[in-house]
Amino acid sequence: MTDKQVISDIKDTLSNIETNFKGYKRRDSQMKLVNDIRNVLKLDRNSKILVAEAGTGIGKSFAYQLGGITHALNNGLKVVISTATVILQNQLIEKDIPLFQKSFPKKFSYAIAKGRGRYACRINIKNVANQKQDLLDGMSLDDDFIASSSDIDTANEMLAQLESGQWDGDIDKWSSKLHYKFKNAIKSDRITCTKSNKSHIGCPYHVARDELKDADVIVANHSLVLSNIAISNNSTLPSPTEAVYIFDEAHHLPSIARENNLESIVVSRLETIFQNLITNISENKLTPEGRGVAAHKSNMLSAANMSLVKSSTLFSNLASNIEPSNKEVRFEHGVVDTWLVKSLTELLEPVKLLKSALDKLIEELSESTTGDDDKTLFAALYFRQQVTPLRDAINALLTDCTEDKVIAKWAKHDGLFTGLFACNISSSTLLNEHLWKENEGVILTSATLCSLGNFERFREESGLINTDSAFYQTYSSTFNYQEQATLVIPKPELIPHEPNDPAHYQWIADTIDIHRKEEKSVLVLLTSNDNMNTLFDHLVKNVDLSNTLIQYQGESSREKIIERHNFALKKGKVSIILGLASMAEGLDLQRELLTCVIIPKLPFEPPTSPILKTQIEQAESQGKNSFFAILLPDSSTVLTQMVGRLIRTEEDTGHVVILDKRISTKRYGQQLISSLPPMRRE
Repeated sequence: MTDKQVISDIKDTLSNIETNFKGYKRRDSQMKLVNDIRNVLKLDRNSKILVAEAGTGIGKSFAYQLGGITHALNNGLKVVISTATVILQNQLIEKDIPLFQKSFPKKFSYAIAKGRGRYACRINIKNVANQKQDLLDGMSLDDDFIASSSDIDTANEMLAQLESGQWDGDIDKWSSKLHYKFKNAIKSDRITCTKSNKSHIGCPYHVARDELKDADVIVANHSLVLSNIAISNNSTLPSPTEAVYIFDEAHHLPSIARENNLESIVVSRLETIFQNLITNISENKLTPEGRGVAAHKSNMLSAANMSLVKSSTLFSNLASNIEPSNKEVRFEHGVVDTWLVKSLTELLEPVKLLKSALDKLIEELSESTTGDDDKTLFAALYFRQQVTPLRDAINALLTDCTEDKVIAKWAKHDGLFTGLFACNISSSTLLNEHLWKENEGVILTSATLCSLGNFERFREESGLINTDSAFYQTYSSTFNYQEQATLVIPKPELIPHEPNDPAHYQWIADTIDIHRKEEKSVLVLLTSNDNMNTLFDHLVKNVDLSNTLIQYQGESSREKIIERHNFALKKGKVSIILGLASMAEGLDLQRELLTCVIIPKLPFEPPTSPILKTQIEQAESQGKNSFFAILLPDSSTVLTQMVGRLIRTEEDTGHVVILDKRISTKRYGQQLISSLPPMRRE
């Protein structure tokens, strides 16, 4: 298809949207993003990538739909739009795409892709309603769930709504809150809820997956996309060579890719797993007469018994070598202690034998399956699902680190929970191999892809530094920050305490008291739960909060906090919300709903997590200054997100107040300020 048709469809869409929506107006930054997307996607090359930092307010979701969907539909491709948060995913499905669809000159369909665990299984709901035990009775680590009368009522109501079409089986859409164990009991699982099991063909997960096959545009999340592109012959999502992939909130992509690298062993549960397996083997539940698999019993029983013994030794060694008071021990440079190498190596051998025996058993059981309700096959699949990640985690813990493959390794032991963890700290391997290397177009966008004014941190984290297929561009916000926003940074001598001094938070409370008398709606963004709780206590005990609503993140859902905040403001009250860095994203309080953002402390992540410690260790081994290479750029990104909560529309006004003296006294302070929107100073 020629580029002329793409241009024609873009023009028609713009004309239609201007007719359909009187408030719409073209923005220069938005049109530049549309044209850059079109120009990158039409390139004749194996990989074409646009990294687009799009400032708040330019309308980037409309821009990437106009550029991406138009190109894809005219070139026989699908579109996958991926987000990091459920909030944006729902906004796209419920608002943004339907609005775009009304103005687009050609018909197209769209659907949402969620993970299997987000959907209920019809049979599992029936089991709860009938108080029937799961087909894998006695094998689940969560088999202490007993349905209450309320749970049974809910399950029956779910069945009725599935039958009538009032509910599609999406657990997130259920009208009332569901407790964790109930959701775990009804959700779709990989073992029994399969299409090959005829009684599950109409289950919500499979219905939703069938809808994806015909959808021109699919909305997914980063985690689902990354787990799917790594699977050959995956049928859930089109491959990057069959679709244009658009990643909104792309700054999260490297960390989510890293999460996919995490391997773990819950050592304190291994005894339960192997004991259940031994019981089922001994009672011939895995090798019943008449199935032709009895020959596997001896090998499996031997491997399971040896695995039980060696896992018990591993648990004892962890308990004796790691004091519960330490709780977490990181193995520096990825070098695991000798005693642990010995324990893991001894466990690995029987686990590998067990995995091999289960593979053979499943192959033969599949050939002689007794039908849909094949409990023996389901049991074998269940135990393989337990053993396989155990083998992978042991291998990761025993893998030597290299310059190209640095693995963070650590152990946790607190007397109740004992676990081992390994994580390749580079997200670039997965992304390079399955996304950057070959694609029909990848668009990466966010308001915070730059750190300290450049893309270097994102390029390193994502692996884009290894490819020359990417184009980088920033698109300025349309907001007039000089007129709309004021940045308040008190002189250092007016800030009496260092940010880590406990007395700092009493002074912060007094400062908030001053600002709430001028500003009715205040958001205070803090860097830790401890800081938030300390500040809350100071405010409640030492500040007159009459006619003031004060809430903190975690006391209720975000939706409930915002609802109370809005109601308080309508009643003429002052409303103060204390939140953490996670509230610096996705919170959209416009006009009078937010007029003051207070940041008591610069958001430097404390180097306490094993992964961050390993990143710092790697940077310093390469001769880099870890503060300037990692901590400062990451802090700049989070600070920009915090500041970005204030101005959401062209009508918004207000103040950003930063109360950390380091922004004035340290040389890096000016770098942080220069990376913020160009607000007027006070």
